[in-house]
Amino acid sequence: MQKENGDTEIAFLAAVFFWLATFGTGWLSKSIFESWQSGTAFELVGRKARILNLFPTWFIFILSVVAVAFMVFYAFKQTLKFVTYIRS
Repeated sequence: MQKENGDTEIAFLAAVFFWLATFGTGWLSKSIFESWQSGTAFELVGRKARILNLFPTWFIFILSVVAVAFMVFYAFKQTLKFVTYIRS
């Protein structure tokens, strides 16, 4: 499992990070979807995220789904890179 300069380990850690980020953004997207369907308010309290409170919940949900899609793409990409390094 050793490639030049530890590339295999870096690819593994990146894949794990992206899968954890995927699960985290998926959980956030699920929470936004539930608040949208129940009609309750979903407010983001981060200093830079407060701008999203001006938009309707359905729009924030669409943005969160796009974020999940990007995370899944990068997680698969990094996992394939890791598998390629293991095979070689």
